[in-house]
Amino acid sequence: MGTMQSAVREGITPTIIGADIDDWEALLALVQSSIRNNSAAKAAVEIALYHLRSQQFDTSLVQLLGGSGVTIQTDYTIGIADTEHMVAKARTLADKGFAAFKIKVGGADLDTDLERVRAIANAVGA
Repeated sequence: MGTMQSAVREGITPTIIGADIDDWEALLALVQSSIRNNSAAKAAVEIALYHLRSQQFDTSLVQLLGGSGVTIQTDYTIGIADTEHMVAKARTLADKGFAAFKIKVGGADLDTDLERVRAIANAVGA
């Protein structure tokens, strides 16, 4: 399947339409077996199904999943660009509260990649 949108519309959705939401494990298994690869599309549908399930039980998604708090820490991916741009992006994100970064590398030689990672770490105080 090409795009995530087409994977959801043409692959996953036709497979799960009419499935019993109360047979939860079977429903999740249908999502996983509906298409090959494209884990992002499967994850998106599963997240939507979990949200629907929380509504079904008239509870928050946090409570449905066993959590008690309302905040979680997540990372932010910084795409490959020139070092200056990557550092600026990291600073902006750090100012917004992000403390964990996934830094894409491989767009240059090893020394340049290492320089970028070090520059980002220095910029955000890691």
